[in-house]
Amino acid sequence: MSDIHAPVKDYTADIAKRVQRMFNAVRAEQPLWRNNMLGYADPDLFQPRREDDPDRQAGKAETSPYMRAERQCILRLPKTSALVFTIHSYVVKS
Repeated sequence: MSDIHAPVKDYTADIAKRVQRMFNAVRAEQPLWRNNMLGYADPDLFQPRREDDPDRQAGKAETSPYMRAERQCILRLPKTSALVFTIHSYVVKS
């Protein structure tokens, strides 16, 4: 998880430890979900960039031209105990 979040400056070791603890605690009979919303400068869903490229976010949600919302679901498969993590993204004009 830390490698994926390396470009996120606010993703500290403390946050990484708490996220890992949450993933470890997911049970097959109790999936988790969460949402987030961020302001973006452009509406593209696919925004690939290298780790050292500047962030394309516009900043504060209330002053950004587009809002990007993500619904994240985490569930554990009962037979294999594998974790499934999904993200569905939506972008709307502010």
